[in-house]
Amino acid sequence: MAKDKTVTRRRRAGVTMIEAVGSMVIVSGAMVAALNAVSGARASQVMVDDRARARLLAETMMGEVLAQDYAEPGSTTIGPDSGEGGSDIRNQYDDVDDYHGWLNTVRTPDGTAVPGFEAYKLSFTVVWVNSANPGTPVASDQGVKRITVTVTRDTRVVAELHGWKASP
Repeated sequence: MAKDKTVTRRRRAGVTMIEAVGSMVIVSGAMVAALNAVSGARASQVMVDDRARARLLAETMMGEVLAQDYAEPGSTTIGPDSGEGGSDIRNQYDDVDDYHGWLNTVRTPDGTAVPGFEAYKLSFTVVWVNSANPGTPVASDQGVKRITVTVTRDTRVVAELHGWKASP
């Protein structure tokens, strides 16, 4: 009688190389997805913080502007009058329209840079507006000025605030 030649294969315990690589690919993909979610959430939080900081800065600057007089006696133009301030100095500004056209980094009225705000820039626009419709700019004084404070960071507008000042 002929012997049946059956081969008995021994089952090996353990993980094959393909299974190990497959597991690593799955775990790596999950980690990349998790890191992307965390970095997206962090970037979003930085943007929210940035906007809140810029809004507070705009409100502070608007408060400074609105504390000034409506106009300098005898002045019929918008913008700083002769001898008032310079590109960095606004401690001589004594009326609202002196701020018109001011564009600079965040500084105190005497021109000192404010630490922590180096990446921010401020700009001011002051225009006469229609007293019946304060959203409409006009060419001559009708007793109301609109002040716009814009805060930018890295060329991106992060806050813009409008305020109005009426003549007494």
